[in-house]
Amino acid sequence: MNARTLIVGAVVIGLSVWAGFWFYNNFKWVDEKVDIGYQGEAKTNSFLAAQRLIVALGGTAQPVRGMPNIPPQGTTLVMPTLRYSLGPKSIGTLLSWVAAGNHLVVATHGEYYTEDKKDVLLDALGISEINAKAKGDYKVKHINAEIYKVPTVDISGNGELFQVDFDALHRLTSKQAALWKIEDNAGAYLVRVKHGNGRVTVMSDYGFMENDAIGKYDHAAFMARVLDVHPDGAVWLVYSEDMPSLPQWLATHAWQALISGALLLMVWLWAASRRFGVLLPEPVMERRSLLEHITAGGHFLWRHGGESALLMRVRASVKQAIFLRYPRWVNMPDEQFYRELSLLSGLSTQQIQKALDLPVYGNQHEFTSVIKNMEIIRRKL
Repeated sequence: MNARTLIVGAVVIGLSVWAGFWFYNNFKWVDEKVDIGYQGEAKTNSFLAAQRLIVALGGTAQPVRGMPNIPPQGTTLVMPTLRYSLGPKSIGTLLSWVAAGNHLVVATHGEYYTEDKKDVLLDALGISEINAKAKGDYKVKHINAEIYKVPTVDISGNGELFQVDFDALHRLTSKQAALWKIEDNAGAYLVRVKHGNGRVTVMSDYGFMENDAIGKYDHAAFMARVLDVHPDGAVWLVYSEDMPSLPQWLATHAWQALISGALLLMVWLWAASRRFGVLLPEPVMERRSLLEHITAGGHFLWRHGGESALLMRVRASVKQAIFLRYPRWVNMPDEQFYRELSLLSGLSTQQIQKALDLPVYGNQHEFTSVIKNMEIIRRKL
């Protein structure tokens, strides 16, 4: 090992040590949490945490997708969804179930229901949503103005305070006396009314029940109060709603277009079934004669240089007819054959020879004359 090799090795080792030291002092391993969103059932069920809280409090909770069948007696049905798949008949069935002594919990959706699109369920209960900002008084009292401005609500009227993050812009108003109401100077956050032997609780906002909010403030305790969670109590949570069928959606949201289309169809059918005057006769299909087809074929061949083929076929046909009529002429010398045909047809031997054997060179008059003479011979046979 020479000195040069030792120097290069020492430099490499020194640089490696320096690079390692620099990396160690400038970089470090850091664990960082990355929000990947909800997984599994929580990804589709926004009330999964509420469902598990109910079970932890001793009750039973059943998640439901779409419009449920009528729950058994004594069940609390929580339906904060839009309810767009519920028609008047389904709403009537649901209210009959409530009147039998059950509890229904729903939420308003003012952004979905408008003056042209009524909320059949809330209209039947005499409850409507109001916009606190439009009313001009949407300031609410807060437990601490520095803590996200979350309102504090008195749920019993005797100073039992819960901090609940309600939407400050939406409130409720009720035409009938309420069994329970949580309100401020701008309107009610929650209204519970009697319906038959049962109860309907209407909330202006249900966000406090969802997975990402139930662990904040007093949301969990407030939800347990609203749903009347108790041991052996059953709660059905409707976390999603099936889209209505196309006919149902059209009947609900586009019935004007359906009626207009039906009227136009009736008018078109009526117009299509009427006629003015007698029916036109069926056109007579003219049928060309065979001679016209033959003539057209001949003209086509003549225009495309096919006169030799035409002449050859006609000569072969005439000679075949001659030999069938006079078999003894088959082996007769040409000159004698021409004389016999001349005596039979009245044509000269030169005309007969030209008609049967001599070439014709593209002269239309000459071609016509040859064909004419062969037709004379055919007729004399």
